[in-house]
Amino acid sequence: MQNQLETMDNAELRKELALYRASQIGGVFSARMDVQFTLLYGNDLYFEVQGYEPEELLGKSCAIFIHPQDLPHVQQVLTQAQANHQKNAQWEMHIFSTTGELKYLLVSGSFNERNGEAIFDGYIIDLSEQKRTEQALRASEEKFRIATENSDISFWTYDFKKTGNYSNCFFPKSPWLSAHH
Repeated sequence: MQNQLETMDNAELRKELALYRASQIGGVFSARMDVQFTLLYGNDLYFEVQGYEPEELLGKSCAIFIHPQDLPHVQQVLTQAQANHQKNAQWEMHIFSTTGELKYLLVSGSFNERNGEAIFDGYIIDLSEQKRTEQALRASEEKFRIATENSDISFWTYDFKKTGNYSNCFFPKSPWLSAHH
């Protein structure tokens, strides 16, 4: 009976792992690096998310695909985690894919030992679409701000939840309308 339960548990775990690996926005990966962040091993998803073939990265520094502004942070997170004997680490970073596309990734995982060697198993999520949407929203908000501050017409909105008004200050002294920015 116990063996049958273990077999069922293993089957369920394999199904769950397959679901994570089939995710459109990332999946489960494994990687092994030395202290200089030279890639010694990566599973298929590790290479797939980045768009590289194993022979393009194995034996090379992982720094080649990490955006230069993110590299010190990634190195710090991993070095601190190893020095403090932490089991887990998480960080966001930009990477360059083989097509030159800049991707935004969230990496979260744990340090494990397999066959006597340290390995980092984790989940990687591609945040690229979310980050592009956030950038577009910020650009749109800035255009709106510039348009309202430079407009010769007056308009206002009323925020029912906060019970506050917004005006482009065309009538800043109006007793019935207050300007909030």
